[in-house]
Amino acid sequence: MSSASEHEDRHGRITAELAGLSLELARDLQRRALETEDHAEAARLAEAFHKVSRGLRQTLALDMKLIRFRGELAREARAKAEAQEAKRQLEAEERALFYRHKQAMLDRYVGGLIWNEHERPEAERAELAERLEAWIAEASDRPDFADTPDGDLLLEACLDLGLDPAPLFEDALKPFSWITTPRPADTG
Repeated sequence: MSSASEHEDRHGRITAELAGLSLELARDLQRRALETEDHAEAARLAEAFHKVSRGLRQTLALDMKLIRFRGELAREARAKAEAQEAKRQLEAEERALFYRHKQAMLDRYVGGLIWNEHERPEAERAELAERLEAWIAEASDRPDFADTPDGDLLLEACLDLGLDPAPLFEDALKPFSWITTPRPADTG
């Protein structure tokens, strides 16, 4: 089975050969029509010349149309490939931005716990900050990093680093502080 490019090559060769033969025939008919003394023969040759040259023009027009069509297909393919590449790059940039956002969130909140904990010596806090940086880098490489809820990542980071996560979640529970446990009715 031959490929599309082989068919295009074959078509191009046949079209070029047909155009060459038609041009040669048209020149011969034109020459003979000019040389003849017989008006009827000249008219017949002129009519034949007209038909051959019309066929030649149609062959050349078809060839040009096919060339333009191939060019349009190539442009469309390039445009599609460029659009796909641009989309891929945009998605990669969005993913990187999302990852940086999650990493910054972890650094901000867990790092805040580390540096706001005054009971620990500063050297220990610096060591915890380095461990947090390594933890964030390692967590970012996990396939589920993007899909893991922020609260779960915060809790996991705190527990892995030996930090109390309660201060991170106290603010989240404040809106519910008005809820009180009902007291039993005084029956006495």
